[in-house]
Amino acid sequence: DNKPNPDFGDINPIFNYFYSHIENRDLCEYRKVLNLLTKFMNEFENCKIVCDDYQLEVVYINNDDICGARYLNAGRRKLMNLFVAIATQMQIANFYNQKFNEVPGIVLIDNIETFVHARWQLKLLDVLSKYFPNVQFIVTTHSPIILSSTHANCIGMNGHYCDCYGLS
Repeated sequence: DNKPNPDFGDINPIFNYFYSHIENRDLCEYRKVLNLLTKFMNEFENCKIVCDDYQLEVVYINNDDICGARYLNAGRRKLMNLFVAIATQMQIANFYNQKFNEVPGIVLIDNIETFVHARWQLKLLDVLSKYFPNVQFIVTTHSPIILSSTHANCIGMNGHYCDCYGLS
């Protein structure tokens, strides 16, 4: 039997979820998401995400450091899980679309800043919008960094819009 047998463990449940939806399909779907995930994570730091088609152990390579995805810090895991969760839903809903990440949708994210490094918070919404250009993101945050990196016409506070773009 040539079927992959993934075991991502409890630390990366979203990868298990993703794989359970593509296990009967061609693994190229899995590779497409991992390739896009590597590009997404490279927006934050120089890295590479690789996996063997039959073991499906996700390995994170940053410079010369090699680490299993389950051993990454919470911020990196959160970004990877967030990306894979969105990509999974888009592939499920739009399986035959070659550019699954360009289909329209709405994504709700509560406390988007949790575990994410301040430098990464500064560009998180722009990077998500870059990789999912037709998705409307509705997020909650307590982070002034997230607010300062967001265009004013995108921020709503208690039904009122405010001018918050930039650090001023």
